[in-house]
Formats: sequence, structure tokens, C-alpha cells
Amino acid sequence: MLRFELTGDEAAATRAFELAAARMGLALGAGLGHGWNHGCAGNTVSAVAFGHGRMPGAGAVMATLYPATVGASRFCSTERHWLSYELDDGTAGLPEACAALLRVELTGDASLLLVNKSDSRIGLQIRPGGPEVKLRAPGVNGEGLPQQRDDSFRLLLEREEQACIEMHLARRGQQPGMEG
Repeated sequence: MLRFELTGDEAAATRAFELAAARMGLALGAGLGHGWNHGCAGNTVSAVAFGHGRMPGAGAVMATLYPATVGASRFCSTERHWLSYELDDGTAGLPEACAALLRVELTGDASLLLVNKSDSRIGLQIRPGGPEVKLRAPGVNGEGLPQQRDDSFRLLLEREEQACIEMHLARRGQQPGMEG
């Protein structure tokens, strides 16, 4: 997944997902315990998927799906989201029929691919993921999007529409490429 995050090579992302699926298949086939009662153990299906007690987020599923679909990183066992989403009705997050893929380059230039697979139009407010995140110059197909004072912007996705939003992301007080 790191290769995809650094270069945008979609074949690398596909390979990362295939490897994660293979690792999960091995864990399930080996008869490992589920880990529901004690998730810190490193010899459980939960640990293979999510990571064990000392390395949460380092499992095969989290290390691939999390950065690709949520656009977040983990630092000191906490999530650091680049973006947050809110529907027009105030509901936080993306609806079930909408998918997002975020790629942030070392320079801070970012591409957000959004797909609306629902039968209706979706209105989204896209915001920085926290007070430490700066979001600048969002645009679709070279056309700038109006940005609010809080760095957020609004996007309408028609039914069955796909949009690629280009923007620049940085953490306040941090040089581009210095993500922890």
C-alpha cells in the first residue's frame, strides 16, 4: 500500500489488497482464535486483520483499507484523519452507497476520488480532518471549488457520478512529507 500512497500506482494497491486477502485466508484456514475476548494477542484472526495490542492498525486489513478508503494515518495509536465528511442533513461520514479513495503525495498534493453509487444526488461538505489540517485549493477538472472560512467545501454528486477532487493538504506546523 505504501507504493500506491507514494506513486499512485493502482496495480500496487490491487496487489496490497490481494496480499491482505491472502493473509486473512491463511489466518482463517489455520484455525486461529477470533480474538474477541482478548484482542491484544498476536495469534488471533483479529490481530492479523487489525494488529495486536502493541501495534494496533498494523494488521493486513487495516494497513491496506484504512489509508486507501478513510484517508487516515495512525500515529501513537490514534487516528489522524486528513478529511471529514458531512451530508447536507448534518449526518457525519459518507453514506453507504458512496466510496472515497484518498491519495496524499509527499508534497501534500492530494487526489480524492469519490463515487456515488446511490439512486439519488448526494450533497457533501468536505472538511479538514481536524484543527491541525490545512486544506487548500480544492478543484474538479481544473475548476476551483469555493472554499469556506473553515477550509471546507461543498460538493454535489449526482447519482452514479464519480468525481476526482485535487487539493493540497498539510498539517499545521509540519513540512510536507513529514507525516508521522
